[in-house]
Amino acid sequence: MIIVLLCLYQFAAGETCEISQIKNDNVSPRSRQITFPNGRQLIVIGHNHGDRDNVIVLSKLTKNQQVANEEFSGQLKKLVDSSQQSVTHANQDFQFLRTTLETNKQIQFVAIEGSQEAAESNLQYFNEMHNNLNGQVARRNLPPSPYYRWAVLTASGAVNYLKMTEPQIFGNRKLQGFEADESTKKHAVALAKFDLARDQLKELAKDDSIFLKKITETYGELMAIYGIYEPREHDVLLLKESEKQMPPKYKTAGMIWMKAAIEEMQAMKGRDRAVVENMVAKNQSGLLFTGLWHLDSVAQMLKQRCLQESGISIRKDVNPSSVLR
Repeated sequence: MIIVLLCLYQFAAGETCEISQIKNDNVSPRSRQITFPNGRQLIVIGHNHGDRDNVIVLSKLTKNQQVANEEFSGQLKKLVDSSQQSVTHANQDFQFLRTTLETNKQIQFVAIEGSQEAAESNLQYFNEMHNNLNGQVARRNLPPSPYYRWAVLTASGAVNYLKMTEPQIFGNRKLQGFEADESTKKHAVALAKFDLARDQLKELAKDDSIFLKKITETYGELMAIYGIYEPREHDVLLLKESEKQMPPKYKTAGMIWMKAAIEEMQAMKGRDRAVVENMVAKNQSGLLFTGLWHLDSVAQMLKQRCLQESGISIRKDVNPSSVLR
């Protein structure tokens, strides 16, 4: 079951509010930048931040004094090797961020996914993890390895890692978290509801591997189109087409799952709106590092806010179509 939404936007605007990619071989494909009428520039970098559970595993490992050296190194290597795209993105982000902050004095803030409170507490959390790992390596007299750096860099992200290891490069720039607590809490509730609906559907269809595969593919497609997804305008279409294609014996549980997936997407949009509003309110040039799923959603919202700030009328023609295979 593959869902494709086509949403066409037409804006009467010039180049000022156009979305473009930055010129950087490593991060260009997953970058979006937009210049506002007053000349300030906002750059968004999307990345695969990996499995959040790996962060917990790494944190516990850095505190474990009992495990033998060989097992310690093996578990660390396994964590890194299982997250190759995340490791690559983190390294690329780090190099880009470091160079940008050194050369572009117009950048006045650096933001990460999460609220301001989360940004500050996460920095402390990852700094402790970094210190614990360094302490373990020294205590165990382990040989040099790039895996020590890769593990913490991938877990903490480029922004936190640079802030921890080379804080002077930030200068007076503040580490920001632009999410609003209310929208973050709403998404947490929606995500828990979705997880429950997914687990119930999987239990019902546990012996039907073909259907389970289709459900996984459908959710992947939902996330792939999230950047152009418009709540309410696309919800009716998604529900209608899903109900048409859902096998009768799974229809009740399947539609509960689909409705929960849509509610989660709606809540994610709420998080993105809060980020955009707070970024724009800073009235400064800056960088935002966020998950890949949020990249185009945030960029489109920034474009709309840029056009509004320009006083240019916005015409949005939505022509959704859906194909389920």
